[in-house]
Amino acid sequence: MDTDDKAFYSNVLVESVWNTWYNSNLEIPLTKPHIRAKLVSGYGEWYNTRFGVWDTQSALFSNKNDGTEITREVVLGKNKNFNSVRDKDQGGPDKSHLQPITMGNEKYMYLDLTVPVRAVYFPVAASSSALNEELCTYLMVDFRLRKGVKMRSRQSGTSYDVAYSYSRGLQNHPYGSLCFDIPGIYAYLVLPQKMRNLDKGLYQTTVVGEELINLFGAGNINAGQPAVKNRTTVNFDGAIDLANVIRDNFGVDICCKLSICCVTTQSNLT
Repeated sequence: MDTDDKAFYSNVLVESVWNTWYNSNLEIPLTKPHIRAKLVSGYGEWYNTRFGVWDTQSALFSNKNDGTEITREVVLGKNKNFNSVRDKDQGGPDKSHLQPITMGNEKYMYLDLTVPVRAVYFPVAASSSALNEELCTYLMVDFRLRKGVKMRSRQSGTSYDVAYSYSRGLQNHPYGSLCFDIPGIYAYLVLPQKMRNLDKGLYQTTVVGEELINLFGAGNINAGQPAVKNRTTVNFDGAIDLANVIRDNFGVDICCKLSICCVTTQSNLT
């Protein structure tokens, strides 16, 4: 296995919308500080609206699904360019990107919802086939193309309707996180739908506790325990622009505005 293959298999990708805001002109007051992220506020040039954005999004790893014994934290840097937020407020499209999160041997990943999350991609094959060696395969957990998302709290067992949209996926919920059962998701999604265990499910199951993705209170992760020592940062500037990837590989320009995806073919292709 070469270096590129190792990098592929060791990283999960998180797709999020990066040019949105948590509040504007303090219309949503901050009731309490976030345990890991900071709310940064500012103005776009020649614009009177003050926006508040969260500066980071954290992914934490553990072999426990109760928020304890956190072994690692990966901090994803987020957008603090208020001109891009201004442009979105003036009717511009949602802009999304992919950020890699290094996986280890831990069973569970906790992901803070400080920004809208469109999808999470788990690596399967660095090369899809001998005929298409340049194409890779992921298991995609898509939070956009759904008729609402209903999730169960890992702590209370209560089910909640989670705010979402077709363009942004799960809306930002700064005091909430998602808990992913990584090996469980692989075992469930790699099988054809008719062969999947009926007692299992991504969000809702007959037996409480069999879900593979749960809601979790952000402040209850690693609560009352020593700070995580194994902590790495992924810079915002190093994110992968998904629109650029599609344009460079398939020769089309895309943008998502409201719930409409616009696709235009580039004219300079041969």
